[in-house]
Order: sequence, then structure tokens, then C-alpha cells
Amino acid sequence: MLSSPPQSKVWAMKVMEEKRVLHLRDSCFVFHSKVHSIFFLRDYIHTTQITCPTFF
Repeated sequence: MLSSPPQSKVWAMKVMEEKRVLHLRDSCFVFHSKVHSIFFLRDYIHTTQITCPTFF
């Protein structure tokens, strides 16, 4: 019984750490997807600019 309060404190710290890690991972993922979409758009525009003149 006496060992339960510290145990719950350790568990709470673990939960907080996991939330922090998940938040970092999510924000990193969002950043990477934004960068990826920017590069994708740039490449898409680039390819269309290259291929469009050949159609006309």
C-alpha cells in the first residue's frame, strides 16, 4: 500500500512523457507533410511547365 503513491507518480510521468513524444511526432509529421506537399506542387508545376509547351 505504501508503494502505490510513488508508483502512480511514475506512471503519471510516463504518460506525460508519452504525450509529449506523441505531440512532437505529430507536429514533425505535419511539418514534413507540408514540406512534402510544397515540393510536390513545385515539381508538379515544373513538370507541367515543361510538358505544356510540347502540347501546343
